[in-house]
Amino acid sequence: MPQPIRLWVAEVLGSRISEVREQTGGMSPGCATRLLCDDGTRVFVKVVGTPLNPLTPDLFRREIAALDLIGSSPMWADLVTSWDDGDWVAIVLEDVEGQHPDLADDATMDLLLAQTERLGAVLAERVPEPPDPTAAGLGDLTGAFATWADAFDRLDVIAEELLPAWVRHDAALWQPRVRALAEVGVRRLVHWDIRDDNLLQRPTGELVFVDWGACGV
Repeated sequence: MPQPIRLWVAEVLGSRISEVREQTGGMSPGCATRLLCDDGTRVFVKVVGTPLNPLTPDLFRREIAALDLIGSSPMWADLVTSWDDGDWVAIVLEDVEGQHPDLADDATMDLLLAQTERLGAVLAERVPEPPDPTAAGLGDLTGAFATWADAFDRLDVIAEELLPAWVRHDAALWQPRVRALAEVGVRRLVHWDIRDDNLLQRPTGELVFVDWGACGV
């Protein structure tokens, strides 16, 4: 990352960094690092710039917008601060102690389903009237569902790996269902990208929802 961002992170922390743990995985290029300071402060820092990927900075901006909107909660990693100079975007988050959960475990999946329902309720309470997604920098989910519904008319040009065979086989069943989601008329703020590598499970068992770059209305 550029040196000015390194210096900015150090200034934000205000204590000597005593441990650096680089993280791997995910779909975004750039820095993804856990930091521990002498005074006990722990943060997670992720950084991306247009030289690495021209699209990912906008996903980071969306995450910042979402976390600014929903505030603080034990259900997600809180936003500490952020940097955006137009080319590079950096996010400093609460570092959550935990590991990615094993969603092949039935008990863990049951927990995820229950906590996802709770997350939806919390988001509806925090943001009862979501903003216009375009103006707020969030994903337009109504538009996404409409695009997906239209895509059923072009199955012959969609690569096999982009669409599960069971959906392709029953396209006549799924297209109207997807279309209905685009026309439901109820707008809710949702995470929109819940999967194992966007979840952390605390040592006490609770799941934490991370990476809000796909958040939308």
